[in-house]
Amino acid sequence: MKIPECPTHKRELVPTVFRAMQGSLMKGGTSGFECPVQDCQIKYAKTVADDAGGFFTLDSQGKPRPLP
Repeated sequence: MKIPECPTHKRELVPTVFRAMQGSLMKGGTSGFECPVQDCQIKYAKTVADDAGGFFTLDSQGKPRPLP
């Protein structure tokens, strides 16, 4: 699998495990990728945001919000 690239910073995303907050649609321990640029909120997990090509951010409650 090719490592996805941040659509904003054009850098390869780094592997991570998302630790979703209580009440989130994401289950704790979901594997994916995130941007290595500090303060960038872009994440990637095909199982979380398939309709958005896998890219999403997390809102203040830890719920995924697909990128437009």
